Amino acid sequence: MGLGTGVIGSAVSAPNAPELKTELGIPATAAAVVPIIVGGPPPRRHKPPAKDGGFWSGSKCR
Repeated sequence: MGLGTGVIGSAVSAPNAPELKTELGIPATAAAVVPIIVGGPPPRRHKPPAKDGGFWSGSKCR
């Protein structure tokens, strides 16, 4: 899938805030242990043309 994850240890208090739990419909008795972010890489950008007039195809210049 090309997804990556990261633990945000310093943000544990935010999801346990009563206001946020109410807004998200999380039971007051539930507790967040560790917030984890999930994301993908940025969209691919085309490489500039080669100086010899060729074009890039992956990591090879043709």
